[in-house]
Amino acid sequence: MKSTIIYILISLSLVLAQSPTLEKIKANNELNCGISGLSAGYFVETVDGGLIGFSAEFCRAIAVAILGTSENLIYLPLDGQSQFPSIISGDSDILLGEVSLSALRDIALGIEFGPAYFHADNKHYAPVINEGDSEWKEIISWLIFALIQAEEWGVNSKNIDGPIEGETNLVRRDLFERYDEGLSKQLGLEQKSISRMIKAVGNYGEIYDRHFGSQAIISTPRGLNDIWQNGGMLYAPPFSTGP
Repeated sequence: MKSTIIYILISLSLVLAQSPTLEKIKANNELNCGISGLSAGYFVETVDGGLIGFSAEFCRAIAVAILGTSENLIYLPLDGQSQFPSIISGDSDILLGEVSLSALRDIALGIEFGPAYFHADNKHYAPVINEGDSEWKEIISWLIFALIQAEEWGVNSKNIDGPIEGETNLVRRDLFERYDEGLSKQLGLEQKSISRMIKAVGNYGEIYDRHFGSQAIISTPRGLNDIWQNGGMLYAPPFSTGP
């Protein structure tokens, strides 16, 4: 545990180059989130034009991490014909929803995929961004990994900055705070951006529970969408493997 903390502190000096997409989002003070597949559980359109659902919460998480709020989050409903052109043209900063990762799409369409955040049988849903902005891909990828890492360490929306019991839990939260400090700086975000994100939307498990788990109308076992320690496919790579 102590060596992990040292590696995180060493990594603070390695700062990611600024992303053109991130610069645009900050300048306009808004995140344009393209959405695909308005279906129950993933995205559900509300009467006022807003969106709720599992995938929608990842848009919220990213907006809170970058802008400090989800109030300036703009959803762009897209269909199968418009979803990728919207990314390539820059109208959408990110595409989420029922978009499965495949080699053909990744190689041939001028787009890039982030890490898969939902697994449905052989179809793996992943965020899509425009090709060529590697820094933006890193930001999206590590924000999603942070949601998973928070669940692995038992950090959630209730204990991220509130009372917490047990020495092990205190150590894990301290480690997550250092993780947040180093990662936020590397990604070009404000201090405690990741903790702010967790406080607003929760960790991956909390998001899942609201829409598919214990808080949903119909509860669905997590299966492949559980963290790796529980036999699932969700895994957050380590922040640093050392100097």
